[in-house]
Amino acid sequence: MNAVGETQGINTEAFCPVVISNIDTTGAGRMRRLFTSGQCFVFGCLSHGQPVSRRPNTEVLRGLERPGMEPGVGATIHHQVKNLIIQLLTVLDKRGEPMTPDEKIESLNLILPDPIKLPPGVDINFSWVRVRGSRVFVSGHIALNADGSVYDVVGKVGAEVSIEQGYEAARQTGLSILSSLKRELGTLNNITAWLRVFGMINTAPGFVQTPLVINGFSDLILEVFGDEVGDHSRSAVGMAELPFGAPVEIEAEVEISS
Repeated sequence: MNAVGETQGINTEAFCPVVISNIDTTGAGRMRRLFTSGQCFVFGCLSHGQPVSRRPNTEVLRGLERPGMEPGVGATIHHQVKNLIIQLLTVLDKRGEPMTPDEKIESLNLILPDPIKLPPGVDINFSWVRVRGSRVFVSGHIALNADGSVYDVVGKVGAEVSIEQGYEAARQTGLSILSSLKRELGTLNNITAWLRVFGMINTAPGFVQTPLVINGFSDLILEVFGDEVGDHSRSAVGMAELPFGAPVEIEAEVEISS
């Protein structure tokens, strides 16, 4: 907690771990209240009439503030806590409409990776995304780096890969799936429902906390699409091995508007 937080009397430690930072909101910047709960206020910053949440590096601007606090105090919140906040509020644009999934990805600075770079000698004869009417079937994806190479963390969860690393791998796998969906559909905005998610975890013998790992994927989908569209059925099962030593592989089915 820095001096700014102390002088404003925020008991952030009772709420969640945060890093408080000063944000310049001079000029046309103005604060708009989006959600209130007791003594805690969540704000979004508007600049030149445009929601700052649409612009890069703006998640830090949505902070926890109390009445009387100087404008421009933001909070960077651990993503698991941030997900809870996002589920409590709908970030509205100037027309009072929810942000679209494409806009939410931009506002959260999420990077959708390039198509997978398969190892030498590996060929595939299937589609990553198959559209049939309003149903979209997504083949099993693994976590990728931004350039499409296989994610740096490999191995078995419960052995060389921790639960936290597995969670992040599941989140990165989600970004790989979103990337494939956007390439196939042109936009994520016409996804009307996430129907089914099948999560596979490369587990060490005796590891049974598989749901905690696939939560990384579910949290991402709910963060981007919200509860109504993002809610999904799900499995999280352990596997003896997964392709290329990946800790997580996920397949899914979504519904799109016709």
